Amino acid sequence: MANERRKADLAGALDDLHKQMQLITELQQQRAGLTGAGSVPNNYVTVTVNADNVVIQTRFSPHIGKLNFDELGAAVTAAAQAAVADVARKVERLTEPLTAQQRTMPTLQEMVEDLTGVHTAIPDALPATLVPPEFTKREIDSTAPVSGNGANHDERPRRKRRGSPWDDGGQVPA
Repeated sequence: MANERRKADLAGALDDLHKQMQLITELQQQRAGLTGAGSVPNNYVTVTVNADNVVIQTRFSPHIGKLNFDELGAAVTAAAQAAVADVARKVERLTEPLTAQQRTMPTLQEMVEDLTGVHTAIPDALPATLVPPEFTKREIDSTAPVSGNGANHDERPRRKRRGSPWDDGGQVPA
């Protein structure tokens, strides 16, 4: 009788674990699409970051010329920090149900002493988006060169450049 109860408890725990893995997968997919934005007063600078805190867009207002270089640097830094805080709040809100669930669930080791041979594979996190929120698929050039080592190129889609001064291979014009 006690053995049957332990088997039932273990089966229930494994079912709960399976459901939790499904939830983690869903949350990771949602997290991968999150972005956060931050601006400075007067909206001179607006920065957008992904859930990995990578800057994916920086915008300047037409009045940016009112700032000197030190003020511009401080504005970009402040906007980026605000964007990171924004996406952190969104990630925390997204994962709160999982965190609350994990606080109340006993571990498998607590349920069944000396449990061996059970390995759970938590899914790897998906990479966060590198595409700014308002870009459409037709504005993304998926043929941009990529490199696995990240040396000269990264693995994110590139926006097609129209008349950019850097069209000549990435050299800054003199």
